[in-house]
Amino acid sequence: MSIVKMFRKVLENNNFQFEMRDQLFFGKKKKEMFIFKIVKEDGIQDFFESEDYKNIISLYEREKSKESYLQHNTTLILIINSDQLSQVYKQSINEVLKIEENPHYFKKNVIFLNNDFANSLDLDKNIELQLERIITRKGGIDSFEKNFSDDTDYFIAIQIIIKLTFLNLNYITETFEDIKLKLKTAFAENPKIMINKSHYDEVKFALENNELHEILDNELLFSHLEKM
Repeated sequence: MSIVKMFRKVLENNNFQFEMRDQLFFGKKKKEMFIFKIVKEDGIQDFFESEDYKNIISLYEREKSKESYLQHNTTLILIINSDQLSQVYKQSINEVLKIEENPHYFKKNVIFLNNDFANSLDLDKNIELQLERIITRKGGIDSFEKNFSDDTDYFIAIQIIIKLTFLNLNYITETFEDIKLKLKTAFAENPKIMINKSHYDEVKFALENNELHEILDNELLFSHLEKM
């Protein structure tokens, strides 16, 4: 499943050991563990009474018996897979709050997601950078209230970045700064790196005005950049 492949890529890129067991998948690194479970739209109704939750607890207890530090360093990521995300989110918000505020066993986060979004990502490239591109081209974090429930891609990307707490946002920022430096250096050394002058002027303006999302949205430039 594309959703599993996407999270596996994210986990492995962040040095987690990926495992699948009993329709669950999880990642462990040093002294922390993230357990992932994909459920359908109605999968969070009475979640704490469900077989899914019992299986999650069994996995948690089994891993904790091997490595006791996991008692205080485990997070459950519950993924709701739906093609009607906005509608399902609005209908499920109370159940989500019950789950995320539940204090027992481990921390719990809910992410609304669909296969179309997972399929839209290129698993051969940096996933975090692709998520950041989606957010920045929609106005960045400052557009949270405007885009959170109206733009599906933004809605999904912002959840992943916020709720996968192991993602290093400073690393992403540093990556962007590195991109800027690469571009400026490349322009200084070879102004003809762009296809034409208007292309060059467009990117130069974006750099000078700190509008990196304009550069990242330019697929032609981005493909050049990845080869630099």
